[in-house]
Amino acid sequence: MLGLLQSEGESAVHLAKVFAISIACISLFTFAYRLAFDPLRDIQGPFLGRFTRLWELQQITSGGWHQKIIKLHKQYGSIVRIGPGRYDFSSPEAIKVIYSMSSGFPKSHFYDTFGTPGSKTILKEIHNSSHSLMRRKSAALYSMTTLLSYESAVDDQNVVLENKFKDFAKQGRTINLPNFMQLYAFDVVANITSAESLNMMISEMDTYGLITAIDYMHDYVNLVGVYYEWHSFIYKILMLLGRTPPTTGLYNYISGKIEARRQQPDRYIGADFLSKLLKLEKEGKIESEDVFGTFANNVIAGSDTTGISLGGLIYQIYEHPNVLAKLRDELQQHESRGEISDPVKFSESQSLEYLQAVIKEGLRIHPAVGKQLARTVPPGGKVIEGRFFPEGTEVGSNAWAVHFDEDTYGSDVWVFRPERWLSKTEQVPDRASSFAFGAGTRQCLGKNISLLEITKVLPQIYRNFDIEIVGGAGKTKYTSSWFVKQEYNARIFIR
Repeated sequence: MLGLLQSEGESAVHLAKVFAISIACISLFTFAYRLAFDPLRDIQGPFLGRFTRLWELQQITSGGWHQKIIKLHKQYGSIVRIGPGRYDFSSPEAIKVIYSMSSGFPKSHFYDTFGTPGSKTILKEIHNSSHSLMRRKSAALYSMTTLLSYESAVDDQNVVLENKFKDFAKQGRTINLPNFMQLYAFDVVANITSAESLNMMISEMDTYGLITAIDYMHDYVNLVGVYYEWHSFIYKILMLLGRTPPTTGLYNYISGKIEARRQQPDRYIGADFLSKLLKLEKEGKIESEDVFGTFANNVIAGSDTTGISLGGLIYQIYEHPNVLAKLRDELQQHESRGEISDPVKFSESQSLEYLQAVIKEGLRIHPAVGKQLARTVPPGGKVIEGRFFPEGTEVGSNAWAVHFDEDTYGSDVWVFRPERWLSKTEQVPDRASSFAFGAGTRQCLGKNISLLEITKVLPQIYRNFDIEIVGGAGKTKYTSSWFVKQEYNARIFIR
């Protein structure tokens, strides 16, 4: 028996050695192949990134990826290898190829990590044809024409924001302004979606734990997305360890709102997103999961994007007195001609050319998403920037790299200068270089909701309030995950 045990032990050790040697040989072969035979081996990037995704994971884990990707493009050019078979592009030309309506580039499996393994949502859907079918069901609800019917829902929450700002001013309080603007964005999108605010601004609290839940999901995606094929396994391990995502409050809130409306279907007839969704469901045009998914998409995507963008815009406006003065002068001129209401209507805001330029520049200098919008090269391969990329290669662009590309915006890319969008002497950046909401058919579905909020609330803020950004040289700090969040403190003053 002892001899048998020794024999089995020796076999196990021998098997382990064979396994280790095999892994080493495979790694060495992969290393040699990519170094000598990879047809894209001349594309530059970090050395370790040529052979392993561990390099990208380490860089993301250490923070500040949105800044690192800018530096990588400055060092290596408009195409950067960031992992084995993974490339990042910073040029408008590449965006037109990868994200065009007819490109045929599906999303990469990175997006599988958004949510429970196996679940289906419009954000997670990989294939363009399936996505088109899903999007078509509710696309009309996101058109700007339809969204204008929700303008009063934005105005209601703008009144709440103004009253809170007055309270902050009277109390002499210093507040985390980006955090408050996220509460504002949650309240607005909830009011638009279900005709009921979450009262986050009033309570100054994360009602239902929604921010915590969404932040957890984005942190998970940020890390696990590098090794997306392990998503299902990692998720199961977390469940076994009792480390379930803190999304219970989020799902309970959405389910509760939908169920309450089903029980009182005539309460808000046609007044909000949910009413329109339930009408489509009743007509057999969408399923119950579409109702839940669209509601969830509004809350999850609409709040962070808008809140981050508003925090960044307010910071830039009030840190640049010349910009603030021009905005107020433009508003005063339109008011004197009776062309602007109080509150400003969305249709009226379109004539405020300088405001529109400020918004474009604010979205350029701080895009909300800090990661690559990853795509997969379709069958047959594609030529991008004069290079052929074979089928299955992962490609994409990061808005931070695109928006800080000197070839597109000039040597002053780090300068907040709205005039670049109005200049008649310099080349105005085209649509492809404005990548804050993505591009093509997979562009952010809530883009119009976000622009509606941003365009209406900013004039109400700079019309009625002065804001002092406090904190000296260390005024801001950034948290880089799927979204790039900015934090700074501010004091509010009534004009």
